[in-house]
Amino acid sequence: MIKKYSINDAMKYYYLSLLLLLTACSSEKPVDIFVPKHIEIEPVIIVAEVITRDKLLEPLFAAMQKQINEKLPFDEPLRENGRQLDGMLRPTWVEAYMHHKRSYALENTRYRTVGPKTVPLVPQVCADFIIDTVDRAAGTWYADSLKHPERIVGKFDFRKEMELANFNPRNADHIIQYFKTRPDDFEFIFDGDGPVVGDIAGLKKWFKDINVQLGDLIIIRGRAPWDRGKEIHYHSMFITKMNSDEILITGNANFPAEWSLEREVARAPKRKIISVIRFTNNFLRKMQ
Repeated sequence: MIKKYSINDAMKYYYLSLLLLLTACSSEKPVDIFVPKHIEIEPVIIVAEVITRDKLLEPLFAAMQKQINEKLPFDEPLRENGRQLDGMLRPTWVEAYMHHKRSYALENTRYRTVGPKTVPLVPQVCADFIIDTVDRAAGTWYADSLKHPERIVGKFDFRKEMELANFNPRNADHIIQYFKTRPDDFEFIFDGDGPVVGDIAGLKKWFKDINVQLGDLIIIRGRAPWDRGKEIHYHSMFITKMNSDEILITGNANFPAEWSLEREVARAPKRKIISVIRFTNNFLRKMQ
């Protein structure tokens, strides 16, 4: 009859036998060593947890939803007095927040520093939405407190990492260039002079042809109806829903929101897609 031993018992016998063997070698008297003649080790099944890409994307999508719920303002002053002042609110907000101020002013217009429950009302340009989404997915954000204002750093601080690498995290072109220096973290599905977004049917076919997926980042560039003079703007958005009938995108064009691809096409039909970027599983794991 063969007696079954668990893997733990087998290891115990192995080490005991080894100890006795060493004792025998150092002793003048013979030592009986018991070694089971028949050991059948019970199989041990190790199941590795497989994390799907949908699961890896969850922190990113949750961070987008937080920003939608908070209604973070677009970084464009209500009064620009003939000047282009997009992006000027955020540094003014940071100064006010860090000095415990409930409001701040720019161009003779006053803005709130925090909203209900002291939620920080951080102004964003569309590029900020990309970086803020990553940071918040990693647990990095401003504390809900004017008494103790601070930028809490979670698993990493993406905005700071870009700045230390001499890239401007508020500039879409700099974001693209930064991503190109990190091929293990960011995959370029497309990079170049893409289709004009005004042809919705052609755009959806193009998305299918290059295999655009949920969570991909789309960056477009070109003249919008509200551009003045020689102004040409970037806009960026995440693909947050895809099925045979509907494609939804999420970004900040006024407030953080999810809207249809058709709506974006109608908003600025002459812009072109210049980049489609996919966050790799390697990068998404850093947020888990």
